Amino acid sequence: MKAFDEVMEKYPPNPKTPEAAYYKACALMNNKEKTAAGKEFKNFIAKYPDNPKVTEAHKHLRELGLEAAPGDARTKLCRHQPSHDSPTRNIAGMMEHPVLPAGVFAEEDVRTGCEIARQYAIAAVTVRPSDVDLAMEWMKGSGVAVASVVGYPHGCSTNLR
Repeated sequence: MKAFDEVMEKYPPNPKTPEAAYYKACALMNNKEKTAAGKEFKNFIAKYPDNPKVTEAHKHLRELGLEAAPGDARTKLCRHQPSHDSPTRNIAGMMEHPVLPAGVFAEEDVRTGCEIARQYAIAAVTVRPSDVDLAMEWMKGSGVAVASVVGYPHGCSTNLR
């Protein structure tokens, strides 16, 4: 682990730095250090969202039970069986985070809601229909699903009668 940390600390702009971060997480996973591996995979995804290994990192998080499969948030809710070693470990991965304001709501508020969902690996972030495109862009590569509402009673929809 120390060698991976040295590469990341001494050579942050180096093209090998993302690889070191990814393989450190893999080494922790192979050593059965689930919590530490999950943290490193999540840090890798957050720091290097465009890296080709992000897909593999999400796969490993799912293997560790720390992330829901894309489009599987509802199924995971129904099938979840808490583990005996940590009953609340996966609770965020079973929840939706509603970002549905009453009244005026700035783009920055939606971004903050999406960042919270990403940080805690929440199953889905639910936004107004007008915010879906932004949320989809911000949540790309996070493993967090984007959901929306129809006809929500906050004046965000139009009546087409």
